[in-house]
Amino acid sequence: MGIILRIFGIEGPVPAPPLPYRLRDKFLSSAENSFFYVLNEVLGPEYYLIAKVSLSDLFSVPKSRVSRAALKRIRMKHVDFVICDAKTMQPLLGVELDDAGLRSQRGDDTFVEKVFETAKLPLLRVTAAKAYVPGEIAEMIDRALEANEE
Repeated sequence: MGIILRIFGIEGPVPAPPLPYRLRDKFLSSAENSFFYVLNEVLGPEYYLIAKVSLSDLFSVPKSRVSRAALKRIRMKHVDFVICDAKTMQPLLGVELDDAGLRSQRGDDTFVEKVFETAKLPLLRVTAAKAYVPGEIAEMIDRALEANEE
């Protein structure tokens, strides 16, 4: 390769083109950001909240003939929030914020619900609102966690 480069008058290694990545303007949408703070408020110190978790980081796929296809289906999907045990970081509950503006972008969420159900991790859907009653959100979380323990 060095000989070909010298013929064209280029000396030394050719620099790689710059990477096209840049920081997003917003990591969370306005609705997600607002709800994140409500979730943080209602969760006690025994829980840890993580935002925008990839399904492929949350779930594994046993090796088989169909594992590559199954992994590919979840690789590009995420859940809005995951509530974990603060001591073990074990996921306890997925939380999806159903925002009318985001629903059209997400399409049918049935597949994501089936993934959670199959893996036996509860998924709580909360309708986005301009304001939330923290006590109501806490009750929804408690019910979802209790239902999974049964």
